[in-house]
Amino acid sequence: MNKLKRFIYNRVTRWASDTPGAARYWPMPVSRTAGERVTTETALTYSAIWRAVTLISDTIATLPWQMRERTVNDRNQVGSRHLFSHPADPLLSISPNSEMNALVFRQALIAHGLTWGNGYAEITRDGASRPAELWIIEPERVKLDRTESGRLVYVVTNGGAA
Repeated sequence: MNKLKRFIYNRVTRWASDTPGAARYWPMPVSRTAGERVTTETALTYSAIWRAVTLISDTIATLPWQMRERTVNDRNQVGSRHLFSHPADPLLSISPNSEMNALVFRQALIAHGLTWGNGYAEITRDGASRPAELWIIEPERVKLDRTESGRLVYVVTNGGAA
């Protein structure tokens, strides 16, 4: 096997062995020849990785998060406008729930995305079915599945119970 093929094979093999469900998208034998398995938890014990995740998530979390609507003017120029009155806007920009502010929520969501590949939040709704709160869900508790009709569903486990 030439060097380029070996390089690509090693990268894909490593990705496939570390990614749950990867075999569905990349059917190939996965072998491990190098030492200890690296997980999100073990990776974050290294200060350089912890610092990189913290730096990126802290920086992105300070940017404004707003509910926006796409607009097109009479010259067909695409833009957007801030939806101040949207019920989710204060959840993203001020406080998503009673226990954290928007900055902490966004930092956690982005850090989960960087380390697990996705960040998840549960939307709780008020009596009129408007978004009332956002609660962080740990990515290791979420599994993606499909219904018989092919619809994507998120299955969240709570300490052994779904």
